[in-house]
Amino acid sequence: MNQAKIFFRRNPALGKCPSCKSIGTLYKTHSRTISEKIVKNLTFYRLYKCKECDWRGFLAIVYFTSRSVFNLLLYLILFSFTGYVIYKLLHYLLS
Repeated sequence: MNQAKIFFRRNPALGKCPSCKSIGTLYKTHSRTISEKIVKNLTFYRLYKCKECDWRGFLAIVYFTSRSVFNLLLYLILFSFTGYVIYKLLHYLLS
């Protein structure tokens, strides 16, 4: 059976450099400033650097597909409906 994943992880180091388009030249680098540390700790972005052209920037380690967006919306609708039913049931039982 196919799993219904919402988030898909990927390794940007195996992809292309956004600047020079060379493949397999990216590696993780340390954050230098406080703003870089905040972005790294609060988001799905990590700092990478290219060995060829010295490009340095953030790349996403998590991505969404159209199927994952559909699954996320389906879960939100299901949780909302369940919450509404529980609210009405509690309101009926407690009044």
